[in-house]
Amino acid sequence: MIDLSDILSDLRAACDKAGGVEAWANRHRLYSLVVQQALDGAEPSPAILGALGYQSRTSYVRTK
Repeated sequence: MIDLSDILSDLRAACDKAGGVEAWANRHRLYSLVVQQALDGAEPSPAILGALGYQSRTSYVRTK
């Protein structure tokens, strides 16, 4: 299972490779503010996940 920290690591690397948050956001037709908010800890939007090649799925874990 992929952890949120893995996604954020991929997002940081993608932004670095593109030349920054704004460049990566523009390339994927996203608002750079939304991308920066994800990097700062907000839940990544479905558009960000899709641009990185991920999709969100709900999972359940038994606790007892």
